[in-house]
Amino acid sequence: MLLLAFITYATPAFALDFVLSTTTVNVPEGSTNTFTVRLDVDPVTDVNVTVARVSGDTDISVTGGSALTFTGGTGGNWSTPQTVTLAAAEDADTGNSSATIRVSDDAAIIANADVTANESDNDTNSFNLSTTTVNVP
Repeated sequence: MLLLAFITYATPAFALDFVLSTTTVNVPEGSTNTFTVRLDVDPVTDVNVTVARVSGDTDISVTGGSALTFTGGTGGNWSTPQTVTLAAAEDADTGNSSATIRVSDDAAIIANADVTANESDNDTNSFNLSTTTVNVP
């Protein structure tokens, strides 16, 4: 009699992903704007998340929600959106700029999610005219 045994290793039926309220945020110069982050499914363990500017204009920064924790199970907050606040500092230039804000989990299990933060500049180009009169003989 021949007996065959097959061993199957369980693989997760799902993968965790971040759910963002938006992938583009407009931040007025000298002001702030927000977006939210949550998980798409209940995690097995707590998920620690870092939100940081990874490229682009250094005048744009994460001023709130740079470290988030999502908990699973009954009473967990994994499905509750948590707020991230971005600020665009005042500067002397007159150009709009942008930065990439990355949402990543500290264990590097969840795929990173990026948000483009667009700074809306409030400065204008100007020049001064002299009221001095020049006489040409």
